[in-house]
Formats: sequence, structure tokens, C-alpha cells
Amino acid sequence: MTKTILILAANPKNTSRLRLDQEVREIDNGLQRARRRDEFNLKQVWAVRRSDFRRAMLDLKPNIVHFCGHGSGEEGIAFEDENGLAKFMSAEALSGFFELFADTVECVVLNACYSEVQAKAIAEHIPYVIGMNKAIGDTAAIEFAVAFYDALGAGESIEFAYRLACNAIQLAGLPENLTPVLNSRKHLEQGKANIDGVVVNLVFDKDGLVVKDEQELKASLVEVLFAAENQVPVAFEVVLEPLEVVERYIKSIESEAASPENRITKVNLLKQARTLEANKRAITAALPMLLLPPIRPAFLSVDELIESIQGLARQLFESDYSVNADALDVFRTTDPKLTTVIWLDGTEVEQVKSATGLKSISALVGSGWDLFDLPREIRFGKAIPAIILEIIRRSENADEPIDVLKALDLHKWSIGLH
Repeated sequence: MTKTILILAANPKNTSRLRLDQEVREIDNGLQRARRRDEFNLKQVWAVRRSDFRRAMLDLKPNIVHFCGHGSGEEGIAFEDENGLAKFMSAEALSGFFELFADTVECVVLNACYSEVQAKAIAEHIPYVIGMNKAIGDTAAIEFAVAFYDALGAGESIEFAYRLACNAIQLAGLPENLTPVLNSRKHLEQGKANIDGVVVNLVFDKDGLVVKDEQELKASLVEVLFAAENQVPVAFEVVLEPLEVVERYIKSIESEAASPENRITKVNLLKQARTLEANKRAITAALPMLLLPPIRPAFLSVDELIESIQGLARQLFESDYSVNADALDVFRTTDPKLTTVIWLDGTEVEQVKSATGLKSISALVGSGWDLFDLPREIRFGKAIPAIILEIIRRSENADEPIDVLKALDLHKWSIGLH
């Protein structure tokens, strides 16, 4: 069955110039060469007014609606009036409008600055809606749009297309890959129907996350990411096997005679239990932070999320430090100013040298390379876990509360040696 994509472009005379023609041309070119090009019918409406919008929806009955232009947060999305000037359409008006077309529209893309407000409202009625949580530059907007429709043209799902499009921004070396946000009606409804939300059970042993069924784990974490994107509550139930073992030993000793040897053993076990309980509290607090808006979009695949979960466990349950390890500082120079350390083995040092083009890691002394200069495995497996654990530590010990969301902005973190 052929799907109709309706592109609505508006660049009112009293707004800054956008490269909308390039965006639409690149989308069209991508679909023309796509493997499933015959399954899509692309329609365009330019200098779109509210009446043009209404008539195009009635005449074309599109399945995907793509708006490119200006957005202004609560004020709305900028269409054009009869004089070519900006006329904003509010989130409430757009939500009510799309409710009338909920039987045919399956996805809406608002490729405009600060359009997340409208996207969330529309998602009450439409299965998938993408909006921008802050300003987005022309180049990033085009990269996102082209990659999104490239993926759809290849037969991929909307969720996959969204993740690929975010990654396209990152591959282009642009900092706005966290700006697009996917909202889903299904998960909004799930959140309303089930106030408990999604619950994930994770088991850890002394070596980290226990993976008994890899596919089941991945499926659970895909659901977690998608739920978090759509404001559905997510809870982690953590089981720490070493703690359970210690608690069983304590109960066993308590059932025996209170000999001097047993009393000493019990005290030692209680000390172990106290340390393990602190670790369990820390990882239970850290896991939800992986899903907060500033950091969640960094996980373009569930494998990256698993790497960070494993990294949290390794840093809590065992030390990455060894006599042959090199320390690398991970820090913020803007408020809240934070610094932590990750330890790199010989292989990881070579990876960092290769990624940064440096002959020696000591060349990082006094410098502040971007966190994203780190190889992917080190960034997700070591740096992100260290950042989260440092934020938790500082939050617990700081005299004044730390702005956690600001601290989790990965683009403000650097690496170097001090």
C-alpha cells in the first residue's frame, strides 16, 4: 500500500531565512533512490497557510506529515498569513486538528525549533510525533530529515528511522543529536492506564550485569528507552547476588551457637553487607539517570545502554584501577563544576591516542578535549558511568543541590589530564 508523505514548508517574511528548499530536495532525492520508492508518494505545499494546511489534509489524506519551518515553544508553529507574515498555531489547536485525522495519520515530524510542546500535544492522538526540545540549526535539521526518510524508504520502522536520524546529526559532527524527541501515543496511553509503568528486573553478580537471556534483556531495555522517551514511569528492581549470599550466611550464623568465632565472622559479614547495600543503593539511584532527557538520546542502540549499565557495575563492585592503568580526567568547566577519573588499560590508551591523533596520552595535560573524542566503548562503558556516579556522590555531599539535568549535558564534559 502506498503511503503519502505531505511536506508543509513555511518561512514567513518576518522570520529568519531557512534552507527549506534544500531540505525538501534532499528528502525527495533520497526517496527517489530508495529501495521501496514505489511505496511512497511525496506531496509538497509551500508558503503554507492554515487554509492550505486544512485543504491538503482533506485532499491528500497523508499518512506522514512533515512540517519544516519555524517554531517558538508555547507560542506555536509558524504558518503564514495572507500577507506572508508569521501566524502561529498553538499546541492545543494542532492537537485538536490532528485528532480529526487520527485514522489516517501515523507520524508527524515537526522539524522546527522548540516544537516539543506541540509534538507532545499531537501525540495524544497520533501514534508517532517528533519534535525539537530546543533550537536546531539548518544543517542538523536537514541531516535529521534526510536520514529519517532514507530509513523509511529502506523499509525500516519509525523508531529505527528516528534513531538513525539522530545518529546522522552526530556523524556530521554536530552537537544537536539530542534535540529531536520521539513521542508515542501508545506509550502515553500505557502510562495513563498503568501508573506503575515499566518495571525491569536486573541481576548483578561480582562481575557485573548477569545476562541469562540476551534477547530478552535487549527487548526489555528497548521498551525502557521507548517508555522513558514518552514519559512513562520506569522502575528498576535490582538484585545483587553477592549481597544475597552474605545475608544467607548471616542468617545461618545467627541460627548457630554464639561462639566467639561465629560472632567475629558475623561482624565481618555485616561489614560486607553494609558495603554491598551501599553499592546496591548507588546502582539503583544511577540506573534511572541513564534515562533522563539530557543523556537518554545518546543511546542510539540498546547495546550502548547495556555497556553503560555494565560500566556502572564495574565501577561500583570492582575497581578499574591497576598499577599499569593510566588515569584520565573527565570534567566540566562550567557550573556545576565536576571532575571524576577513569582508568585506562594499555589497549584503551592506544584507542584514545588513535581517536585524538596524539602520540602520547600525556599530551592531554592541561587540555580539554571533547568527551565525544573518546572511542565509543570507553565513552559508554567508562566515562558516562563515572559521570553519573560523580553526580550522585556530589549530590549527596553538596551543601547546595546540584542541577542534575544540567550536569548530565554530555556536551559540556571534557577529557584531559591535570
